[in-house]
Amino acid sequence: MEHLQNNKKQLVCVIGLFAIIAFVMYTVCTLTGKSMEETLRNIVTVLIGTGIICFLHADADIRNTYLFKNENHKKRFFVIYIICFVISMMFPLISVVFWPFVAVFVLFFLLSNRLIGFVTGCCLLTSSLLMINADNSFQPFFIYMTSGLVAILLLSLCAERLQFGLPVFVSMMVLFLLLCIYTVLFSEGKITFEVFMMPIINIVLEVVILLVVLNYFSLFIIRRENDCYMEINDPEFPLMISIKGKNVKEYYTAIHTAYLAVRVAESLHLDSKVIKTCVYYHRVGIIEGKKDDPEISEAYFRRNKFPQESIDLLMEYIRGESKHPISKEATLISICEELVERIMAIFEEDRTVKLSSDWLIDTIFKERIKGNGFINSEMTVAELYDVRKLLKKEKLYYDFLR
Repeated sequence: MEHLQNNKKQLVCVIGLFAIIAFVMYTVCTLTGKSMEETLRNIVTVLIGTGIICFLHADADIRNTYLFKNENHKKRFFVIYIICFVISMMFPLISVVFWPFVAVFVLFFLLSNRLIGFVTGCCLLTSSLLMINADNSFQPFFIYMTSGLVAILLLSLCAERLQFGLPVFVSMMVLFLLLCIYTVLFSEGKITFEVFMMPIINIVLEVVILLVVLNYFSLFIIRRENDCYMEINDPEFPLMISIKGKNVKEYYTAIHTAYLAVRVAESLHLDSKVIKTCVYYHRVGIIEGKKDDPEISEAYFRRNKFPQESIDLLMEYIRGESKHPISKEATLISICEELVERIMAIFEEDRTVKLSSDWLIDTIFKERIKGNGFINSEMTVAELYDVRKLLKKEKLYYDFLR
């Protein structure tokens, strides 16, 4: 029932989006004196583009291909899309050389993923070009599409590390080169410095807008999330201290498990921050004497404002998936936790015993395979092999558990 209600809400939102886009385009066409044929063409074109964007969002939901946790902020994307669509209707009032479309491509990439950002930028660019009725509209489309694509591809490699300098510089050089080739070379009269002023002004405008967008992105999306994880993943965080006060053994088991899980996660390109949070707090219910109680645990997570993706992994792990995990992150945590618990148990019996960590790791994997422990896991056989190999490299650390 809840699923059907969500589908109805999404359908209503899509219809509303189509109605707004069609109304804006019709209004602008009417105000600018477009013929009925041109108006119909423009409305159909922008609705098809909007429909493709909606389809790509649905596909990203299914495939989980959103970047920067944008799956939780789809409303933000479409509100900004409507605003940018309205603004794009005003671009024909200025020269094509001044259109800041590289920033538009980057903005929607940061709000979704590479494909959606690129398609959205192309749709908005097409919407603006429809209003100028230019015979050579291919040229501005190619200029901004190519520059926007270069910016998206370069920034996608560096965005999470907040290294924006080189991608912005290269994309601006591509834009400047294309503007010069398509406008300056074909200008009437002699080529003087004044001819280059229009492309230079565009570059300055693009850089200013990009700096605003990228600074907002780094401050309020990436750094805010990183700061949150830095706080809750601190062993001295009040919630961790409460766990330590109730059960010191559980506290140190979590600390050692987190070290191993993070080391392996970084090699497998998994989200180490989320994994560390899950390792630390999946037994937070122990504070109230119910270490595996989902309701009590979730209340603590909500109260301490844990990020949603960490809550999802924590609830998956708490609800009985530790022995038969599904996600790659839960699988890794389960293996590392069992390994740490077994090593600590061995050293509790005899601190001088010579530990055969390789044999113990092989034993854990054999038992899991025999008991179908990985049957539901999303981890591939190759990734499981890598986990086993990486854990065997941590022999020196295992001695710290004595």
